[in-house]
Amino acid sequence: MNKATQADLIISILKSKESVTADQLMHLDIKNPSAVVSRLIQQGYLIDTTVITKKMARSSSSSSQIIYTLREAVRKPLFG
Repeated sequence: MNKATQADLIISILKSKESVTADQLMHLDIKNPSAVVSRLIQQGYLIDTTVITKKMARSSSSSSQIIYTLREAVRKPLFG
């Protein structure tokens, strides 16, 4: 039986949920989600990356969260 790769897992999640956060992926033992998503984009997947910054309550610090969203499964070739 073939073991699913981290890229396979991310694509499966994005196809079923439409979007996922980097923290959610890290909880699934994907240690560097941005690197895996970057490789998927290079392979032709259209994945949007959105950074959300929230100010922490009762503090002057803020927290950022990355959200990945699948736009299309695979980019169509330009020719042929």
